Amino acid sequence: MDETPKPTAPAVPRPIRPKYQVFVSSTFGDLENERKAVTWEILKLGEIPTGMENFSAESDRGWRIIQKTIDRSDYYVLVLAGRYGSPFDSETGVSWTEHEYDYAHEHNIPVIAFIRKDAAITGDKMDTGKTAKRLQEFKAKVKSRHLVEWWDTEADLRARVASAIPKRIREDEDEGTPRPGWYRGGQGASPAVVEEMAHLLSDNRTLREENERLKALVAAVKEVTTFEVEVLDSEGNPLPELTFKFVYQQDPQHAAGAFTPLELSSGSTSPGPADLMWSSQMVEFNQKIEKYLATAENANRVRQYTQEVALNGSTRIIFAIRSAGGPTTNDVRCEIEFPEGFTLHCGELPNPRLPHDLPERPRRSERGRGSTAVATLLEYVGAAVPRAVPPVASFFHAPSSNTVYVDGTAVTLSAKKLQHASRIVFSRSDDIVTVLTPQNQLHEGELRYRILSDETKPQEGTIPFRIVYE
Repeated sequence: MDETPKPTAPAVPRPIRPKYQVFVSSTFGDLENERKAVTWEILKLGEIPTGMENFSAESDRGWRIIQKTIDRSDYYVLVLAGRYGSPFDSETGVSWTEHEYDYAHEHNIPVIAFIRKDAAITGDKMDTGKTAKRLQEFKAKVKSRHLVEWWDTEADLRARVASAIPKRIREDEDEGTPRPGWYRGGQGASPAVVEEMAHLLSDNRTLREENERLKALVAAVKEVTTFEVEVLDSEGNPLPELTFKFVYQQDPQHAAGAFTPLELSSGSTSPGPADLMWSSQMVEFNQKIEKYLATAENANRVRQYTQEVALNGSTRIIFAIRSAGGPTTNDVRCEIEFPEGFTLHCGELPNPRLPHDLPERPRRSERGRGSTAVATLLEYVGAAVPRAVPPVASFFHAPSSNTVYVDGTAVTLSAKKLQHASRIVFSRSDDIVTVLTPQNQLHEGELRYRILSDETKPQEGTIPFRIVYE
């Protein structure tokens, strides 16, 4: 038996596969943990994660480094949730995240997008107002250009990243359009590749140093930045205490239920409204009123009128947010909570108008020394004549980027930018109008507020108030 060893086929060397650099872009404050999870998942895939979300909006040098890093990246991973992000350009309002995305798209860097489902986003991590609108427009732009992976939890995001990135790499390689990638030294890398890697290492070192410096700066800024919420009078002066004055007849619930038929007064030294007409006229008028109010539509119109009268006679509040220290802060939000029993209204007040088809009240001029006694609707509806509201000076008008949102007994004030040692006063159209329900007989208390910003620590405080009943 021939035991001569048979020649074996030479081993086929495996093709050298590069490592791909993946740029990770997202907002930071609401996705810090998710961003770390994505970075670790990319490392587990054997690829190179990179990203620079912490650079100051005033750092032109930081943006130049980000441009170079995106240029040298093979793929761009975008993670979006409920926040639009800090503004890159104060004039256009575009965020750093959208600016990075636009740059990657314009320079043909393949984009892999992950957008969080709205139902999985909590309220404290969701923008409102104009930034929410900008975020929706950004998401719509991304969805129109790319296939989007939808995620809800951090674990779900990790799984989708682990699947989507290798799939995209294989598709590019199978189609004969692989990305350049990075090769280990000694694996046949060209001098140009070696030089590029040296540049990348240098840039990464610079970025790490800059990142640490900015982290220290942000931490110091958060410690020294303080805010206060003020209530102003019509002249723009801060009030030490907020005073509400309420007239019972102006309360909407009282007024809505006080539309009753007329009755003759008994034992009164002065004639009431019904004493100024004949009894037959009173009976006829009461029949008309009863028939008029029997229609739900008419009853609602009268109720709406009395509610509008009450709003025009209620207390108006002018809020302001003041920076007591620290640098300019972007996207400041203040949440103010009123006690139960308050009804809040924001914006222009309605103009109360009497229903035009209301039965005409009979009148008689033979009593009262020959004078003509003509009662108004308010005398038998039960609402008082609205008090005049003093005009607010023009310098109170706040920029249009500052908004007020009312939800139940909560008020949210949003300021796009609050400069050092300055104050933003919310304009007349944003004044808060309050009405107190008669069931809750408060006499004093506190409005609690909480001020939030991605650039500062949360701050809380109170505004004392007292109530005067007239």
